[in-house]
Amino acid sequence: MNRFTKDAMRDELRSILTCQADHILITANYEAAESFIGFGVGLSASYESMKDTSFMTNEHNEVDLSRFHISGLLDEAYDFAWTPSLFDSLEESDIRKLIAFMNGIPRLGLYGELHSFVGDNGLCQTVVDTAYARWKIEMDRTGTFTARELALLANMSEGAVRNAMSDKSAAGLRVVTGVKPAQVDWADAHPWLLARRGFVPTPTRPGQDGVLKERLAAVRTTKELGQLIYVINNILDDEHKHNFEEGSFSTGSSEFEVDRSSGGLPALGWPQDDYDAWINGTYEFDARKATELAKALDLDGPTFAAKALEASLRRDAETEGDRS
Repeated sequence: MNRFTKDAMRDELRSILTCQADHILITANYEAAESFIGFGVGLSASYESMKDTSFMTNEHNEVDLSRFHISGLLDEAYDFAWTPSLFDSLEESDIRKLIAFMNGIPRLGLYGELHSFVGDNGLCQTVVDTAYARWKIEMDRTGTFTARELALLANMSEGAVRNAMSDKSAAGLRVVTGVKPAQVDWADAHPWLLARRGFVPTPTRPGQDGVLKERLAAVRTTKELGQLIYVINNILDDEHKHNFEEGSFSTGSSEFEVDRSSGGLPALGWPQDDYDAWINGTYEFDARKATELAKALDLDGPTFAAKALEASLRRDAETEGDRS
């Protein structure tokens, strides 16, 4: 499967939203449609002037996605689908909202034409289907999976998955009897996916998390480093798993499996003032403490220590500059 960019998905969402504006225009009136989409097409509200009006014929880049809650959910779903991380905050209720949104999109245009964003080839539809499949395979850990869902997760063609479904050997996928279209139970789908090179499982430890590594690399200030330490520690703290703002990865009755063996900050046995200094960004750099902290957070010691030193030097230089 050819992956597409998040920007391409957003452009398609703009088309979907203008399509919805057209339906509001048909159902209600011009003012309601303009209020929904956030811009007008320079016409009055009279029926005669809007007979041939369509918001879809205007430039889609006029659509301000920040006005629409669904845009943020789709962004989160895109990340959850293809770059899974312990930072993911998408919940089951969010998945359900995305599915409902996609099911409510008008399928046909004014002249009966099928919209390009409808169906399996739609970019937003692909994101939602992949996110839902990942939620089922890794969080709900129940249910059945279609060839499309397995193909999306494994980054392979549906034809290749169907071949595996037809394979009666131990390497094949056992299909649920009497179900059409053909589907595979979670107990068979999960190990099969884990053996596929194209499947990217959600990391179970901070040290495996590519998104976390990118965030650490992007840190410039001690305050940013402290915020990252706080979040990682709460990932590793089992007592905080019920609230995402405190590091939760709970979704309904299920949650990500997290390897907390590194222990987090409590494993260090430091005085409270030392913890506070690192989290608040007021620490005095100490290579030994930085290495100990990295180990407790399941991070690479030299990488973390170098970033902590860099951030502290930048802070101290700015402080010295303010004094002078």
